Amino acid sequence: MRHFKIITQDDCKYCDRAKALIREMGDTFSEINLSTFTEEARGAFKKRYGTVPQVFLETVRIGGSDDLAAWYAT
Repeated sequence: MRHFKIITQDDCKYCDRAKALIREMGDTFSEINLSTFTEEARGAFKKRYGTVPQVFLETVRIGGSDDLAAWYAT
């Protein structure tokens, strides 16, 4: 079983899709909700990564929900 870290925000269908896929594959995750960040921190995050969700396995960034689906497919 793998344990992912996923950065999400409220009302994000792509975030919901990534979390559902992780659960479906029998893995677990810790969620960090970007909505709880300060406006400055959200801006810095979006400048670095662009959008949510952002999925990480240990220190490796997998990317968004489409990237996660492709990662599982390989």
